[in-house]
Amino acid sequence: MSPLRLLLEKKIQTNGPLKISEFMEICLFHPHHGYYKKSLPLGRTGDFITAPEISQLFGEIIGLYFVDVWQKMDSPSCLNFIEFGPGNGTLLRDIMHVFQKFSLLKKTHFFLLEINPLLVEKQKKLCLPFSQKCQWFDDISPLLKALPPHATFFVGNEFLDVFPIDQYFYKHQKWWERRIGLESNHFIMKEVLCEDSTLPFPKNPFPHTIFEISSQQEDFFQKLFLGLKKFSFSGLFIDYGYEEGQGDSLQAISHHSFSNIFDNIGNQDLTAHVNFKRLKDLSIEILPHLHSQRILPQGLFLKNLGIDIRAQMLIQSNPNLKKIFEEALFRLIDSSQMGSLFKIFKLHNP
Repeated sequence: MSPLRLLLEKKIQTNGPLKISEFMEICLFHPHHGYYKKSLPLGRTGDFITAPEISQLFGEIIGLYFVDVWQKMDSPSCLNFIEFGPGNGTLLRDIMHVFQKFSLLKKTHFFLLEINPLLVEKQKKLCLPFSQKCQWFDDISPLLKALPPHATFFVGNEFLDVFPIDQYFYKHQKWWERRIGLESNHFIMKEVLCEDSTLPFPKNPFPHTIFEISSQQEDFFQKLFLGLKKFSFSGLFIDYGYEEGQGDSLQAISHHSFSNIFDNIGNQDLTAHVNFKRLKDLSIEILPHLHSQRILPQGLFLKNLGIDIRAQMLIQSNPNLKKIFEEALFRLIDSSQMGSLFKIFKLHNP
């Protein structure tokens, strides 16, 4: 039996049913056995593939977006760039490549938030050819304190979905919290009456409505915006999620397939869809004078920035790779693939 399973069982036996967020926290972030602390989850040999791994098209367009913002901000001579959860470093490499072409690379200091030491080593190898100033952090607070007083850009691709969530279920005109208990040595979902009236529950919910919220995600936003409130900044969060609606989005992914959340404890990804409407409202609460924010489907965002034109340019230069680029473009922008499910949350405060 895995050490994490033993730990979880002991906690439940001692304290009663676990909050889902506590279960996720232990499975994903335990210092020695947590999934994100010990695994190399990305790529064909891992458990999932993110947009930057699909094609250079994605990273190049994101890089060009920030170059355009930089130019519209009168091209400041110094720039901070933060990436939250750089993964294999593929997006970072593609952005650096674009910045280099626009003489922006030497003006930029990179700050990277990464808790996985194996991934830090991969990121360092990818950054090495650029001889670029990079600093790594495993917590957002020291990262924000280390920022020089320059214009700051940030990006987080499939970063927000890693934050643990809690789930609530509406029945008999009351909200019940879903927790994880034990029965005959098996993990099961249990419902406990919720007594926290401060939670931002949906108004006039239908019976059987499921509401998800992540206090850790909200704490991250609180720290981010308070840390950047004196800066000019512009950023993108890219993830699968929704603006309207509720439902059970908690899922486990292993070897590119969905699995039971109670299988392979500590050896599979646990994730949930991002409630972008909640984060949009929260960002205004924290920074009332935030200049602008917008949520767009990924497909529309990338097409507005000319990803299809860039794909044709690459095909003309590499006709033997035509099928590869066309398939990647379809996967990134089509509504049946990542185009609608994935959202781009744009934040801009010049």
